[in-house]
Amino acid sequence: MNPFFPNLLSPIKVGSITLKNRICLAPMNILERDPNGLFKPRDIVFIERFARGGAALITLGESCVGRKTGASGKVLRINDPASFNGLCEAAEAVHRYGAKISIEISHAGGRAKPDDNHGSLPVGPSVFVNADGIRVSEMTEAQMEEVAGEFGDAALTLKKAGFDMVMFHAAHGWLVHQFISPRTNKRDDKYGGNIENRIRFPVMCLENIRGKVGKSFPIDMRITGDEIIEDGYHIDESKVYIKYLVPHVDMIQVSTGGIFHPDAAARMAPPVFYKKGCNVDFATAIKESVSIPVSCVGAINEPEQMEEIIRNQKADLIVMARGLMCEPDMPRKLAVNDILNINRCLRCNECHNRFFAKGWFTCTLNPLVGNESDLPRSHTTPQLSKKILVVGGGPGGMQAALTAAQRGHRVTLCEKESSLGGGLRFTRYVDFKADILYWLRQMEKKLSSLNVDVRLNVPVTREYVDQLAPDTLIIAVGADPIIPSIPGIDSHHVISGARMYDQPFDFGQEVVIIGGGLVGCEAAAELKIRGLNVTIVEMLSQVAMGCGEAQSNAIRIGLKGVKTLVNTQCVKITTEGVWVKSEGYDEMFLPADSIVFSVGMNSHSALVAELLQSQVSETYVIGDCLSARKMGDAIKEAYYTAMNL
Repeated sequence: MNPFFPNLLSPIKVGSITLKNRICLAPMNILERDPNGLFKPRDIVFIERFARGGAALITLGESCVGRKTGASGKVLRINDPASFNGLCEAAEAVHRYGAKISIEISHAGGRAKPDDNHGSLPVGPSVFVNADGIRVSEMTEAQMEEVAGEFGDAALTLKKAGFDMVMFHAAHGWLVHQFISPRTNKRDDKYGGNIENRIRFPVMCLENIRGKVGKSFPIDMRITGDEIIEDGYHIDESKVYIKYLVPHVDMIQVSTGGIFHPDAAARMAPPVFYKKGCNVDFATAIKESVSIPVSCVGAINEPEQMEEIIRNQKADLIVMARGLMCEPDMPRKLAVNDILNINRCLRCNECHNRFFAKGWFTCTLNPLVGNESDLPRSHTTPQLSKKILVVGGGPGGMQAALTAAQRGHRVTLCEKESSLGGGLRFTRYVDFKADILYWLRQMEKKLSSLNVDVRLNVPVTREYVDQLAPDTLIIAVGADPIIPSIPGIDSHHVISGARMYDQPFDFGQEVVIIGGGLVGCEAAAELKIRGLNVTIVEMLSQVAMGCGEAQSNAIRIGLKGVKTLVNTQCVKITTEGVWVKSEGYDEMFLPADSIVFSVGMNSHSALVAELLQSQVSETYVIGDCLSARKMGDAIKEAYYTAMNL
């Protein structure tokens, strides 16, 4: 028994196999890199990293069982013979570390795309027009039997490839879920109507799987415990239909929501505006209805919370994707109670943004995500220990100092303010930024433990650098808010969104925010939580432009109750409020007790230019002072700069 996390790190039996602990990797679709949906070498390295970190079960992301139908994107087709060798390689990579491996098998049904299916049009439980504007045909019983057979064949292929189990995907809006949900299943035959009828096709699939793999090959099943939206089914109905499926499976993963509505999609990977573990109650409700292991998923990033969930039998296993990407060594570190060195997922959804935009993951706090082949470099010791000066104590400066010190360099970190954090210092005042504050406090402790010479209240000049005479200078002095040229911008009741927590400020009750980018939207969400009436004025056609699909959807949750005016610009600020102008309309007055502006950031180019004149031959400029971007960009840039010293 582990003395630190006795429940979380205890083994559990699932069907015929035993998992060494209760921490599992949630399915992530990582296979869209290859034009044919096949594994690439970096996929195997990515998968292997989680097993090496100590997770008990590695479940790979969505794959398609259909040979010529059912794909949405270039996902892996399990029944394509070309995929077999890659599956074998993935299984071997995971097994080297004592972990078990599974994969989510699915069929997109009415959400399938003809371009990904040799031109085949999508089919589903009923006729409807899908999100792409394509008419979906109602499946015949013969088509159902064919797809059920493909599910069985896929599971058998996995068994032959050395997989330990399989996950039957009955959630999130794909074909099996389309049959279960009354929103999408409008049939009037024996496969539609009441719950018993709507569950016939999923049972048909499960029976085919079991018939081909036998009783000794465990079947996991992912379900949507609650569809969240008003016209969807809810947990009470899930507790009824699950009883028809339990005899055919060995474990159930209870997820929530799906890709069929923005609110439902947000609950699949809950952002900071939801409480941590917001979906656990659904898993608990299912666990109370069944006698097989139940896993929970969604915004669980605190080890103490994980231990409590298992100890109090709210669920039997903890499933994470974002959390393990942020900290793949979490299970291994928990085993020795190394809490200080465990990154805690920020739930910023940058991982999803990068995946949707470029087909691969990234992480704000873990610069190695997507670059796992670089991992061995993190253990290298430099040939020469250098004297390094880092100027600026924001996220980039702290990461550069930490990584350089970890590699054996002698590091001095200077910050002009009285505390570290740079633009993150505000997080101590914002509840939904608590995990960033946690990271900041972690970094302070790590820097101290490595004897980094942290000097606060020290504005660094060229003369200071020359006096210290470092071997290497890393400039990470950040950026300042852009002050827009609006009459009245210098009034006493106007403040920058990036500086709104630096000093006491009376916001009153009515607040207007000029600028609907990420900073402006998060400021609006925070002020709304306080109970204030908030209006965002944005010049572009939508708020949170450029934030990425996942982050924009999260922000939409946070902005519920906030009024937004798009295609609108601020003309003038008065003591009573703001005059704005929308294209095609007369000027309009918005009463406001206070005004917050957030229209971008300007790099500290003058200070950078001065410091570059110092007598240091090896100099680097990183983070926002090079180009104002996101926190993760600064951290990654800092990490690799320090690794290359």
